[in-house]
Amino acid sequence: MRRYSEAYSLIIKPYLEKDKDIQRELENLNSLDKTVINTFLIGIIKDYKDEILERDEFLNILILLQSYLWRRYITEKPTNALNKIFQGMYSKISKNGDYYKNLEDILMTQDFPTDEELESALKLKNVYKDKEKLNYVFKKLENYNHNELIDFENEKITIEHIFPQKPGKAWKENYSDSELEQMISFKDTISNLTLTGSNSNLSNKSFLEKRDDEVHGYKNSKLYMNKYLGKLDEWNLLSMEARFESLYEDIVKIWQRPEDKVTDDMEKITFVLKGSTTSGTGRLLSNEKFEILKGTSIVLEVKSDNPTTFKRNKNLINDLLRKNLIEKLEDKYIFKENYIATSPSAAAVLVLGYTANGWNVWKTYEGKLLSEYRK
Repeated sequence: MRRYSEAYSLIIKPYLEKDKDIQRELENLNSLDKTVINTFLIGIIKDYKDEILERDEFLNILILLQSYLWRRYITEKPTNALNKIFQGMYSKISKNGDYYKNLEDILMTQDFPTDEELESALKLKNVYKDKEKLNYVFKKLENYNHNELIDFENEKITIEHIFPQKPGKAWKENYSDSELEQMISFKDTISNLTLTGSNSNLSNKSFLEKRDDEVHGYKNSKLYMNKYLGKLDEWNLLSMEARFESLYEDIVKIWQRPEDKVTDDMEKITFVLKGSTTSGTGRLLSNEKFEILKGTSIVLEVKSDNPTTFKRNKNLINDLLRKNLIEKLEDKYIFKENYIATSPSAAAVLVLGYTANGWNVWKTYEGKLLSEYRK
């Protein structure tokens, strides 16, 4: 019982851990605010302390959990599903084999967001509203590119909007009305945010003033994230897009998704899914994208209480219409040809009209779940 108590103490007080690397990753997990995994964490911490789990493997598990939880947060997967996912997970892991690999295989059947899902969601997501998670992301991004870790607390580093929250006349004069509207809509996304040692000193200054400020300007900043900004001459929609791509290159390296393990033979198997008024067929591809087959019917509108999720799916359906890939038939749309969705879950949401774990809803005609075919 004492071991379990000690393990829980490390979850709520990571500074009690003597190993600085493990301490840091426990703190990072706390930043994601997912107490639902605590029971599972207690088990693996105990195994680490009992030397069932080696130090490096334990560290990699903490990093894997962060990737899984953060990707689900960005892509807005249902949080209530985590209770079911982690309930009893500890007992499912083999302690005699490859501990990490075993956990990896389990998580890959539990809607682990793909790179494509992550990219499309992150471009639009308002990450500024959750400061703790945003600080976590920027710390990881900044320290990923530094030989010596930056101490964010001691150096009083804060979040800075590049295009200001309340743009003044100097900013507004640089854009057309439509461009300004789009800049405002993207102001709280990751591409328009950076770090500064003194947020108030830059504030609403023009981009060139922010870049060239002698003390806190991007050009003279010791922060890696600002080196990119220090080389720019303007800040507009194209600049935002380019910076997103630059950040995303590091993001998929830091918050990695395990490698695909689907065999080419899988592409020969047809899976089916039925909604209340819709139904579809499809195939899982070797890159874990999902091919929706011609004739599949999908909903007219995907329901979601989350504005970002609603907008993303609405834009997707409008894009399918624009490309003439679907046509309306009474109260649904029908695919006129095969279409490749970013994942089984992305395909499922179109058929069902609400978010669902595609691995657990697509089935063969015999009733075997897609998740059962994972290697």
